[in-house]
Amino acid sequence: MYVAWVVTTIPIDKNLFDSAEKYSGPAGVIEAESYIKKDTLKTFFNFAKGPTFEKWLSQALEKNEVELEKNRLYFLKTIELPSSVWNHCTKIYCLQNMLSFEEIPSVFWKGLIGVEDNRFVSHMGVDPKSILRALVTDIKKMKLEQGGSTLTQQLIKNLYLTNDKKFIRKFKEMILSMYFENKFSKEEILEIYFNEIEWGALQGIKIKGIHAAVLMYFNKKMTEVEPYEAAIIISMLKGPYYYSPLRHQERLRKRADIVFKKLQDLDMFSKNDKSWGDVEWEAWSKKLDLLKQGHSYKAFWRMRKETFKKSDFEKYSMIYSSQKLLERIKEKVGNKDFAIKFMIGNIEKDEVSGFYSKYERSKVAGLSKEIHQIGSTIKPILYNIYRKEGVSKDDMVETAPLTFNLKSGTWQPREAVKDLEELIPVEEALIKSLNRPNLRLAQNIGFEKVEEQLESYISGIKKPLAEYPAQLLGAVELTIEELYSVYKKFFIDNCINGKEDNWVIEKLSDPKNTTIRKVVSKDLENMKFFGKTGTTNNGYDNWFVGFDGTELIILWVGFEGVKNTKDLRVYGSSSAFLLYQDFVTDRGKRFGDMSCQFSEASL
Repeated sequence: MYVAWVVTTIPIDKNLFDSAEKYSGPAGVIEAESYIKKDTLKTFFNFAKGPTFEKWLSQALEKNEVELEKNRLYFLKTIELPSSVWNHCTKIYCLQNMLSFEEIPSVFWKGLIGVEDNRFVSHMGVDPKSILRALVTDIKKMKLEQGGSTLTQQLIKNLYLTNDKKFIRKFKEMILSMYFENKFSKEEILEIYFNEIEWGALQGIKIKGIHAAVLMYFNKKMTEVEPYEAAIIISMLKGPYYYSPLRHQERLRKRADIVFKKLQDLDMFSKNDKSWGDVEWEAWSKKLDLLKQGHSYKAFWRMRKETFKKSDFEKYSMIYSSQKLLERIKEKVGNKDFAIKFMIGNIEKDEVSGFYSKYERSKVAGLSKEIHQIGSTIKPILYNIYRKEGVSKDDMVETAPLTFNLKSGTWQPREAVKDLEELIPVEEALIKSLNRPNLRLAQNIGFEKVEEQLESYISGIKKPLAEYPAQLLGAVELTIEELYSVYKKFFIDNCINGKEDNWVIEKLSDPKNTTIRKVVSKDLENMKFFGKTGTTNNGYDNWFVGFDGTELIILWVGFEGVKNTKDLRVYGSSSAFLLYQDFVTDRGKRFGDMSCQFSEASL
């Protein structure tokens, strides 16, 4: 009765493994005339079905599909990426891709049997000889120290039981192991073992299963693993953290040498197979240091959790770039409470998706409920109002200080740019995102007129505008979703359905002249795209609005902790825009020049 009770209390079922999805759909296409960093694509290929990256690259170069330029690939033809593997791990920050027994190289399961349980093929889950040997040791030491565990027992303990060194736990383990052996074949047990055992963690991601272990520690596919590398992976099973290559490499090296030699003696490995020396261990140590500091594994994990409407590779590229940027900011400001939010979509097709870097929090709340001060991203909307009121880009406007006598007190707006001429063209005030000329133009037109038109974009502005002029410098709080809606209307009204030349959009579509001119890359500096940065609250809120004629993106990079008056020295141009730049130049899509679709009547 006890045996029956133990068996019925454990949910042993292999249907999960039989039905587990191995691959997702197509990972997307890489378009001709686009660039991708070689290392980015190599890591993504390791997560994909099909050939190794090196084999694919060799064939692509031979077929004249790509050109290799230092660490970048330039695509001469459009190619389809192989489908990427699935993540079956249900835990947070964990990677696992289940393999069938046939997909696991024999070097692993032969090696595991040779080291851990050389009578695995003959016993029925419990090995009497090993138990007797362990029992003698335990009696001598008067405590349960050695368990004589078979591979099946190890698997049962990891899946269903605890590590308690108690006889009752050991008895349950033996009962379940024998039941397991009766229910499943040896191949199925090995398959489950290699899919379910954990191998530590890297980049903050738990490593579950042999596929993830090989990929994450060696950055290669299963078929590329060498015998000594297999010995290292097998050696870590004794204790993934005790034998961690990141913290206890010397300890791991000693065990790997022993395991490798034993497997050679058992003819599991050839006598011609070579072990590693100092050179190989030092080289791997350096690679691990780079991997430890990287973001690729966390980006792939997050990619599998995201639902925004992009291909796998585009999602991976955007998330990878986001993580790199956050790490740079944290190193600069010494604070870990920065986050990234964005909304991106095709405004004509009404397709929009969002992202929030803090996975543990609600994305819906982050994008549609939490408000942020929008800063200078309001200025293109205002200059478009001025344009409609007859202001020309060539008109001159004063830069002198202004004083507003408000009910709340006297207010004198500051200017970040120094040494300005007394009079400058309106277009210069726009592209330099100046404060005083902006306010003076609104004052000249009349705050009531500006208020009426501004309210059609931002319904919640404080009125009368004449008493709250700081709103014209961006002292307005909106959600990411609301600012996306503002700019969607702006571009539909003035670009897609526009009937006249719009100099506001035109002037902000030349990156060599706007607020991003000092940080724009050579790849983008000659391209035409609308771009507007925004920085407010001493760098606690940083923005970039980008539009290429089809796709609109609103990017926010900011601090979400308790704010104070400290200047963080983070800007929209050095944070949100750099993320946009990384994404659009490394996602495998052509970046075409923007053009507003004006009607024939305006030509």
